[in-house]
Amino acid sequence: MNKFKTALIGAGEVAQNFHLPLLRSMPNVDLVALGDRTIGKGRAVAQKFSIPFVTTRIEDICERSDIDTVILTTPTDLHYNQAEMILESGKHLLIEKPVASGYQQAMILAELAAKKGVKVMVGMNHRFRSDAKMMKNYVANGDLGQVYYIKAGWMQKKEGIKWQKKIEDGNRPGVLTDLGLSLIDSVLWLMDFKEVASVHASNFHRISNDYEDIAVVRISFTNGSVAVIECSWAIYSGETSYFCNAYGNLGSASVNPFRLNTSSGDIMKEGGSADKKSNAIVHRKSYESELKHFFYAVGGHLPVISTIEEAAISLKILEALYTSAKTDREVVVVY
Repeated sequence: MNKFKTALIGAGEVAQNFHLPLLRSMPNVDLVALGDRTIGKGRAVAQKFSIPFVTTRIEDICERSDIDTVILTTPTDLHYNQAEMILESGKHLLIEKPVASGYQQAMILAELAAKKGVKVMVGMNHRFRSDAKMMKNYVANGDLGQVYYIKAGWMQKKEGIKWQKKIEDGNRPGVLTDLGLSLIDSVLWLMDFKEVASVHASNFHRISNDYEDIAVVRISFTNGSVAVIECSWAIYSGETSYFCNAYGNLGSASVNPFRLNTSSGDIMKEGGSADKKSNAIVHRKSYESELKHFFYAVGGHLPVISTIEEAAISLKILEALYTSAKTDREVVVVY
């Protein structure tokens, strides 16, 4: 079996908990290099996962002709410059969101990828949740009829000093980017990226004056459909919640766990429960499904999904939402 010679850049928490153990278990992947800006951490992680080459210089990975795929999981403010270097070197790329700081940068990367003939997938693992894929299939098949309303949210309980430290390290954006961008992508994906007419956002600063920690969003589509998104790091609650509910004129569907309700009264439930253990399994499986799809796409067996062009549209919506929050008014989205 020909294996993909793969490098991972950015040995942070998500990489160590999900990407690296999953990559190590995949028979079609040869994990040959690890990049991290802290050499001590890089060496320790490389030893743990039996990775033979470690570097603090992204150039060392880009210059290696034997490496054909890169997984980029560095802090978000580094994504654009690092992705540009990787694509220039002609390597296929799976990059965690956000792909860049805004729409224009994302489109520059899309044009570069096309020029170099390489494939880019943006890490939106929520699309790869088993319940989200079921919902998408029912929406696409018309079982819900015309979807006129989507309500999605990701509410994390307040974590005090631990949360505050994450904000102060300078690598974590506000909650609308960190959690909200995944929800924006999920909504647009369910709606087949139909054009957005306008957006409105209200951002709140409950803990930090520098970053929004609560955001409430309304997205209005040109076909009359509406989506409402809410996300927070700072709610006073005993638990974290994640939900996405779609309502159509023939039925509704929701995730975590999956439920389908039709106009005839039929109800379908996914096996399992929404307890903490099952949620952790679903979350891990979403990363596994995402990584497998990426390598199948690179190998030409599947089309790329969660494309860089789709990520650019999500960033366009995000930019409009920040403008709305800053000006406290509805903002028209111009394509």
